Amino acid sequence: MDDAVVRQVIGRCQELTPAECEEFLSNGFVVIRSAFDRRIAEEVVEQAWRSLEQDANILRDDRESWKKMPYVRPAGSKRSIRLAEEAPRALRAQTDLLGGGERLKGGGNLAWGDGTVANLCKDGDRPYPEPRPEMDGWHFDGWDFYHYLDSPEQALLVVPLFSDIKPHSGGTLIATDSIGVVAKFLAAHPEGVHPDGTQGGGYLIPSLIEQCTQFVEVTGDAGDLVLLHPYMLHRAAANPSGVARFIQNGRLSLAEPMDFNRPNPADYSLVELAVCVCVCVCVRVWHSLSLCLS
Repeated sequence: MDDAVVRQVIGRCQELTPAECEEFLSNGFVVIRSAFDRRIAEEVVEQAWRSLEQDANILRDDRESWKKMPYVRPAGSKRSIRLAEEAPRALRAQTDLLGGGERLKGGGNLAWGDGTVANLCKDGDRPYPEPRPEMDGWHFDGWDFYHYLDSPEQALLVVPLFSDIKPHSGGTLIATDSIGVVAKFLAAHPEGVHPDGTQGGGYLIPSLIEQCTQFVEVTGDAGDLVLLHPYMLHRAAANPSGVARFIQNGRLSLAEPMDFNRPNPADYSLVELAVCVCVCVCVRVWHSLSLCLS
């Protein structure tokens, strides 16, 4: 990929710095520091503890009760956190990666609820295992649609952090060199892949994760926002820290499929560009095969 094209795409970003853009292109994810107010995070965590107490009798100050459901999704209220008003930096960072809010399904009027994913010291009675391919549970999201290289249903993974996540404290494990691995797999199947054909019990067959060697534990502070490429392989982590972890994991969808053959390369999104950088040859082959199948 021409460096001039990369600079043009990065130059269109309103919120992301050049260093953040390069981080996403190189590693498939970026942590946006202080993307939203810690007050929002604290309010969301309060709702989570209320839900856990009401629905499962899991109490904040009774860690024995956490063992009932160490990995759980506390229900939210009817609250809607409208990003344009309450977290504009988070909104701009997301739309930057996708080439502008107008490319999103439904436009750029994004909102979060206050439901969460809680890690209440899952596997906390064991030493922390460093990430490796042999672990079970590695997957990429999307169990409700056929997967194509250009699928619009899942264009970006969005993970707001509602609690501080220190090392070895339940931060999601990611394989940062998996973008090219998954892209090549999807490029080789222009007919589309149903998730049931590659994911048993919700998890990928090992042949993909075994090609990866670079693993990172996601850490950050409440108010940070982690944005990940939709092809990122990831898994839940152990949390022996004694501190509960609260996040969300959502996805953004596009109005139209991703486009790896744009007439003006400067119109690529950073998500598209990350695929072109990893597997430009495979993208050209995929495009040719797709035309044959259409």
